[in-house]
Amino acid sequence: MFQAICKLMLIVPLLFAGALLGVRAQPSGNAVRQFLAPDAACAMPCWQGIQPGISTVDQANALLDANAWVRAVQVINQPPSTYLYWQWSDQKPAFAGDPQRAIPPVMWADHGIIQMIYIPTGLSYGDVSLLLGVPMPGSFEIGRFANSVALANRTTARHVAGYFGGQVNFDVQVNCPINLDRFWNAPVTITFISGDLTRLQPRHGNDDLPHWLYGQPCNA
Repeated sequence: MFQAICKLMLIVPLLFAGALLGVRAQPSGNAVRQFLAPDAACAMPCWQGIQPGISTVDQANALLDANAWVRAVQVINQPPSTYLYWQWSDQKPAFAGDPQRAIPPVMWADHGIIQMIYIPTGLSYGDVSLLLGVPMPGSFEIGRFANSVALANRTTARHVAGYFGGQVNFDVQVNCPINLDRFWNAPVTITFISGDLTRLQPRHGNDDLPHWLYGQPCNA
């Protein structure tokens, strides 16, 4: 009973702080929902009408070409794989693309079918949690993830939050030691994947975020 009460005491301020910080950083209007949420005709995982596991390379290319946020689509064929890279236009949402990282958005296809959509963003994890709520699957890692100049040669904490059965994942990386303000406002990289790829992902239990944050993970 005592342990349950202590855990509740940790969860309440954490969620309150997350919501407060998320509100402070939240983009105006429905920009986040418009960027993340599909229309009624496109079930998750889906980004702007493109569904991993269903959409073909030609369909994805056509949708990217027609999207006002997108310009300069580049298709690279390396059979059986195909990669679609693009640049963002001046009409994109302000948070599309992460200025701290030089990694472009990309779609990967296998045998002509899109399997994964990878989108670095400046969207904060606080914004995501306010829109989608608490994730069910999740993973936590401590290590050196040299995928950006800011994080190279630093010990970092990595949190991957999974939604929609693990087919939409939000990857957050924060320099150690963890600071709650920094965590909730850290930019996310979004990955949409086909159902066939979820079986290749590590299995994790419920996303026990309070225990991870308050348990001094950088010292683990």
